[in-house]
Amino acid sequence: MEVLGYSGERGTKKKPYYSQKNKRNVWKREGDTTAKPERNDNRKERLCKFWASRNCVKGDRCPFFHSWSHGDHVSIIATLKVQNMATTGIAYPSGGDKLYSGSKDRTLRVWNCHTGQCERVFNLGAEVCSLIHEGPWIFIGLPNVVKAWNVQSNAEFSFDGPVGQVYTMIFDKDTVFAGTQSGQILAWKVSSESGTTNPFQPATPLNATFMA
Repeated sequence: MEVLGYSGERGTKKKPYYSQKNKRNVWKREGDTTAKPERNDNRKERLCKFWASRNCVKGDRCPFFHSWSHGDHVSIIATLKVQNMATTGIAYPSGGDKLYSGSKDRTLRVWNCHTGQCERVFNLGAEVCSLIHEGPWIFIGLPNVVKAWNVQSNAEFSFDGPVGQVYTMIFDKDTVFAGTQSGQILAWKVSSESGTTNPFQPATPLNATFMA
């Protein structure tokens, strides 16, 4: 009986064959598909700190992640160069192709959503503290005043009454509410009377707190 791994005369062990090219044993167990473990390289899953500070010089050659989001469902489609000071509010009226942004540099900017370019800049003369929209109306919170702008008709109105900064606003049904630095919550109702110069009429203010 022959013993596996031996040939020729009984008891004579067969010598393994070594490749002279790469000096390795070419004997391999049949069906062995064991592969070397791949290197666990998670560099692409790490955010590039230089990109986050806007000074990565490697661009597409950088091995680290150049995005705030990761995955197939959410991605950055554009970055708008707004201004050098803080952006304090944005508004995107439904059905339009314009984005509106307010800033501490005292401007309101109008952006084209298709091109990403700034089309108009309005100097408001004061820091924009808040910005909202409802239908065709843009409401801008400024120190001591709220301004309303109809982007379709270009009609403009000012709401007097706020004291100090207008930090927050909300529109509900037919009323605009504004939270101010003085601690008050002011309200203006939309008037249905025809011939009214300003369609937004003051409603009863709410004394919220003694601080903003």
